[in-house]
Amino acid sequence: MACCLPRRTADVSLLARPPGTPAGARRIDARSEHLIAEFIRDVYLTKMRAKNEEVVRQVGLRCSGERIAPPSRKAILSGLRALDKRQVAKTRLQSSEAASLVDSLRGTYRVDRALEVVQFDRRPVDDIVVDEAHRLPIGRYWLTLAIDVTTRVVVGFYVSLEAPSSTSVALCLRQAVLPKELWLKARALACS
Repeated sequence: MACCLPRRTADVSLLARPPGTPAGARRIDARSEHLIAEFIRDVYLTKMRAKNEEVVRQVGLRCSGERIAPPSRKAILSGLRALDKRQVAKTRLQSSEAASLVDSLRGTYRVDRALEVVQFDRRPVDDIVVDEAHRLPIGRYWLTLAIDVTTRVVVGFYVSLEAPSSTSVALCLRQAVLPKELWLKARALACS
């Protein structure tokens, strides 16, 4: 005779859970949570643009004044990170600044002809220059390129040991626009 007992399901309490506080859970009391929200509203979300650390300091001072355990710095900063970026920009910045940071510009970026737009890019070269006598490292080369947006052709370049600056961009631009016959001849390069 078969027994009609219901099937046993796995006991959920025996399943393995990761240690620690579950994601999204808060471990601070309601009073501290209220203080954090109050200082975020009154100190951080103003045109005075108080720094994060100022909010942390103010909450700590207020908690010690009311004789309650202050929340950790991490808890306060997580409250700041949870704020909506658009709302923060609109309350802390001038309207023109907020619009430029959070609103996307409509339209397209279109270039139809060669050399209509040339962009500059700088990168360190993956070689290290060493001196000839002692083989001690001097530094890395910086490569500045002028690249045509339409054709993706490198129209000029400049290599230097100096950090990127407006001078390296100017010398790259000079190399891009001036004739290259003398430059090629000085290096014994023949291009037709």
